Amino acid sequence: MVISLPSNDVVASFFKDQLMTNNLVIFLPPHHVLATSVLDVRHIVSLFLGRSCGGKSFSEEPPCISDLATWTSEFQVKHNAVEILLKLLQSHGHPQLPSTARTVLKTAKELKTVEKSGMQSLHYSLKEMLFETLNRYPAQLVHDLETLEVSFNVDGLPLFKSSGKSMWPVLCVVLLSPGTIFPSKLTCGMKKPTDLAFLENTVKDLAEILANGLNYRGRNIKVKVRGFVCDAKAMIKNTKCFLRVLWV
Repeated sequence: MVISLPSNDVVASFFKDQLMTNNLVIFLPPHHVLATSVLDVRHIVSLFLGRSCGGKSFSEEPPCISDLATWTSEFQVKHNAVEILLKLLQSHGHPQLPSTARTVLKTAKELKTVEKSGMQSLHYSLKEMLFETLNRYPAQLVHDLETLEVSFNVDGLPLFKSSGKSMWPVLCVVLLSPGTIFPSKLTCGMKKPTDLAFLENTVKDLAEILANGLNYRGRNIKVKVRGFVCDAKAMIKNTKCFLRVLWV
């Protein structure tokens, strides 16, 4: 099977690099060039050929959907790139495949939030997010890792000009090459957080990880915080900062 792409700028921007086998052409986003050490071409070939997407009724999920979801997550493929690939596969004999990346990844349409600090808050387990992030890196890089450095950012983000609604995400960046950013907390409301209660779960998760490390694939990886990035008010330390300018 050969998957050919139309020659237009939109497709070219997502699929510039290709891996070729005897009778299969697989187009991958540009950043996969950096991940060739973890990309097992034989696995990708078996993903699309060994586990065919055909032979199922429209009411049943094709067996390759779970493999597509794993591939998308493992190599951090953008959703619009996945949807282009799905359309190509649909036009080459697999009309039963879904059309959206959300369907492939089984993205939840509804999320349960709790009210904290006067805002609606959604917490992500820091440990689980770190595990998920490490799974995306080359196996050799993670195997040689003894200490994992992370940084955090807390700041407000206005959503609309006509409304006071804003989001206060707590973001964590894994300081590997390349760096990966993920949210550990999403908080949204009509005003700023009234207190620091929305940080409690993240602080608790972080304290446990700093004390015990990460038990990842039979190894214990120490975690070190390089820093917290926030605005001048230093809200996360519950202090006020006064800025003084000295003219010389």
